[in-house]
Amino acid sequence: MANRRAEAENSTKPNKGAVGIATAFALICVAAGVFTILLTNGVKPSEAKHFQIINSFILFGLAVGIFAASRKWFIDTEPIGAKFERNFVFAGVAATIIMSVLIYWCGMRQIGGYDQAPLIDVGYRMINGQRPYIDFPCTLPVAFFLGSKYAFAVFGLEWRSLVVITIIYSIVTFWWTLYLLNNLLANRKLALLMAVTLQAMALILCSYWWYNPITAIAAAVLLFSSANWISAPRSIAATTSQFFAVLLMAAMKPNVGGILVPLVTVALFSVKTLRWRVLIVSVAAFVVFVLLLAVNGISISDMVHGYLAVSDRGLSLKQFLQDLGPNEKVLSLIAFGLVAAPVFVRLFALKNAIRLPTTWVALVGFLAGIYGFLTDGELKVVDLPLVLASSILLGVRPPNNVSQTNTSTRFAPSWIAYFVFLCVALTFASLGQAVTRHRIRAIGPMAFFEYGGTSEVIASGFFKGVRCGPLLIEVNKEITDFL
Repeated sequence: MANRRAEAENSTKPNKGAVGIATAFALICVAAGVFTILLTNGVKPSEAKHFQIINSFILFGLAVGIFAASRKWFIDTEPIGAKFERNFVFAGVAATIIMSVLIYWCGMRQIGGYDQAPLIDVGYRMINGQRPYIDFPCTLPVAFFLGSKYAFAVFGLEWRSLVVITIIYSIVTFWWTLYLLNNLLANRKLALLMAVTLQAMALILCSYWWYNPITAIAAAVLLFSSANWISAPRSIAATTSQFFAVLLMAAMKPNVGGILVPLVTVALFSVKTLRWRVLIVSVAAFVVFVLLLAVNGISISDMVHGYLAVSDRGLSLKQFLQDLGPNEKVLSLIAFGLVAAPVFVRLFALKNAIRLPTTWVALVGFLAGIYGFLTDGELKVVDLPLVLASSILLGVRPPNNVSQTNTSTRFAPSWIAYFVFLCVALTFASLGQAVTRHRIRAIGPMAFFEYGGTSEVIASGFFKGVRCGPLLIEVNKEITDFL
């Protein structure tokens, strides 16, 4: 026992030689990032400046990631106690506030033309009594148009409402994910980092109510919830989490949800202690989902027909990488490789892992994540949370119970270092794209997106409070005059 404790303590200490090399690489990245920022100083807003800012975020992310990973900042060695609990909650609250402010700050800057048009249109129609599939054609996910409807109904008919509901969704899913990851990893620091990263990759990067980011987060929640349920099949909390995770995912994009929900259900049904519970939870979630549709005047058959009307899009690769430039395509594929690598490495390294139900859940998530990555017309970072969640699950191993008073990690130290680097780098890259509103540029360069387009504020009307450039101001004025 004493030898195991000593071995665990040694594994948490940074290797001086490795730290020295890592620090050198980190300083090089910092210098490159500073140099890139200096290049933008005094330069007028342009495409070049736009990408230089994003590149500087990536370089700083690499620096912080390398530094944090080499110094093993995210290995929990502190005993569980009141102080540690308070610090963990404080860190979670601080992260929640920062992420909420970021989503609001980014979401109230620039409008993306067509992509925002159906979001506004469907919500406006529904609060005025129109029903999708009956009063107007609709192929959009249920969560997408119900979110828009209730955002306008509760917070008012303005763009700000669609940003606020994104913040609320972010807060709920962040704490939900944090709870699940803490149970799975037994490592609060790592759980907090991963939960923040998932939010940054999807909801912060986009910063308004859109179906791809909300689907990505819901899918990660379902994956973690399923793994948590496997580890605690009789837990009321785990069962409740699974019920709401299935219900939420049923309302999301069918190209991901249509794969993930049924296959995860099959994987869980293979666990003897869960079979009846899986059946009950699945039926209950389906019944509640149908009732939710009915309350909003929607039939499930109309919903299915609406999805089938655009099913050929789900079988096409035309939209894969379509909105990205050459360098973005390369970086997106590199990011995918780094996120997916643990899946393959762990499967080959752990020969018996394939027999575990958690492995099957992770593989189902991995396949659904790849399918979404290939078929979504989206910034590829937004499509990666489900792949990352699968990698995290496959990196989990049984805890090393060195001490009952210690939050013993379920990751080997080398895997912690890898995931810390990966999560920090992805977070910074996502934040760079968020603050530059790169998501808006991707859907409308030179049409909807305005470089440096935050110089003016719309004073009234639907877009009140939105910071934009002269183009949107003029268009908004012309439409107002016409009406």
